[in-house]
Amino acid sequence: MNPPLITNEYDLGKINIAIIGNLTNDTIEPLKIAINEAHEMIKSEYIKTGHKIYVLFDMTNFTGNYDTEAFELMKSLAQGDTNFVEKTAIFGGQEKGAIVSEVVAALAGRDNIKVFDSKEDATAWLNG
Repeated sequence: MNPPLITNEYDLGKINIAIIGNLTNDTIEPLKIAINEAHEMIKSEYIKTGHKIYVLFDMTNFTGNYDTEAFELMKSLAQGDTNFVEKTAIFGGQEKGAIVSEVVAALAGRDNIKVFDSKEDATAWLNG
């Protein structure tokens, strides 16, 4: 099984995050580390710039396989970054990934998370 990988990059006011692989019980420990790194990067950029950050979240290579604990970890990331993030745009992935993303956003109480079919649409919304 591929461990989940969250890649983090900061680019012109946006943090780019990607999930690759499964979010299942056998990948929980690497997921915890990756989520902590993503949270610290978002918080650090917010502190450094004094402005809320835009997040572009790529789920193109997410398999759609997840377990409850992974779902809870993703929800905690969304909740924990509420004060630091202006908008989060999610794109790619299967229909299951889009549904999970929308549920995570709702449970986290975030109305500034939107799911898109393409990177272009997601980026346009962030820039709009």
